Amino acid sequence: AVILNVEADHLDYFQDLADVQKSFRAFAQLSTNGILANGDDENTMDTLKGLDFITFGLGEHNRIRAVNIGDDWSEFDVLVDGEFYSHIKLSVFGRHNTLNALAAAGAGWMLGVSGEDVANGLVTFTGAGRRMERKGTFNDAPVYDDYAHHPGELHALLTAVKTMGYKRIVCAFQPHTYTRTAALFDDFVQQLKRPDITYLAEIYAAREINTIGISSKDICREINGAKYFATFDEIVADLKKFAQPGDIILTIGAGDVYRIGE
Repeated sequence: AVILNVEADHLDYFQDLADVQKSFRAFAQLSTNGILANGDDENTMDTLKGLDFITFGLGEHNRIRAVNIGDDWSEFDVLVDGEFYSHIKLSVFGRHNTLNALAAAGAGWMLGVSGEDVANGLVTFTGAGRRMERKGTFNDAPVYDDYAHHPGELHALLTAVKTMGYKRIVCAFQPHTYTRTAALFDDFVQQLKRPDITYLAEIYAAREINTIGISSKDICREINGAKYFATFDEIVADLKKFAQPGDIILTIGAGDVYRIGE
């Protein structure tokens, strides 16, 4: 059982963070071959308190560590109990992908896989669909799509993109579900202030009915310079006038926001 992190999410189902942690703990206890967990994540450590598990992460207290990390996070060494295990070179970038790859390497070590085989496997991974998926270019600005729909995922994505060297980060974000938007409103605002320009599409309802009376316009009002449009066509029309060389354009969310990029 591998636990990457534990956060308050899906609060339409779970009562609170403690309820989420209870579910993760039950998951971990189903494992018959060991538990590997992010030793740098406070919520994860609190979740697994009292259980026997192995930690991975960047901190020196972890049994499985990433060291000698490259500037774009795509290359690093794996140490297990202070001893060299593998040199990893990834075809994807960003801190979050380094941690994901470190977890995969740790699982490999627990299963007796050689460090060389782990490295050969990880370099072939070029990313998942809707995770920084390149859609094409417009006016010499690359267009990427990403499924991020939680503030923690937004933070990881935008932190990675900031290392890519573009002049402006342009983001079109579609919140996913009314309950998540309301429960994590302030956190969404903080993350959506980070791009140079943020477009907001209306909330994707998914399985919900808007009994809260919340709208993406509420987020827009909290962010200087942000733009809200009720339809994708309006966002596309404005982006076409706005995009320029040196920009990176991101369409972000778990709904159908990818259609803007296409």
